[in-house]
Amino acid sequence: MIRRVTVLGLALGGVLLGHAITYAGLAPGAVAREMLLAATGHGYLDVANRIGVLAIMVALFATVLARVVGRDAGGLTNGQLTARLVTFQVGVFVVLEVAERLGTGASLSGLASALAVGLVIQVAVAVGLAAIISWLLTATDRLVAELAGVEGAPPVVVTSAMVPVAGYQPVLVSDSLGSRAPPRSR
Repeated sequence: MIRRVTVLGLALGGVLLGHAITYAGLAPGAVAREMLLAATGHGYLDVANRIGVLAIMVALFATVLARVVGRDAGGLTNGQLTARLVTFQVGVFVVLEVAERLGTGASLSGLASALAVGLVIQVAVAVGLAAIISWLLTATDRLVAELAGVEGAPPVVVTSAMVPVAGYQPVLVSDSLGSRAPPRSR
């Protein structure tokens, strides 16, 4: 099941990714974009974008890992996931844009164009993230089924054990101060 924390990680990362894409489109030049971001209360955006990318990567990894180890029972359909991501991202984007401008005393005059572009991008990013999750889970299911169907393949068991090696005698080596060193072979 795609867990709520995974959806939250995808959605938060998606908001920030969409936010960055929006401002890259509104002000394509680096200098113009820096000036626009500074004037509209986006000073935190560089660090937030890095956190957003990390959130997306962790959420994708967690979703695939849950499927591989059998802790994923299906959960949300692709349509449900898409709807949740779109709803969250659009809502948070609107709140962020208004709060950033009000928090810094910036003019609300450019808000309409930022929202017009940003809302379309947020929907596109949410749909894209849901498609990526769907593809990853389908690929994971196929890979697990393929590996499980290999005849004669022993089950994978992870253990921790010391394996004796013929002719190897561990010896502790010490100097006059009584310090220890790693074992060596004679």
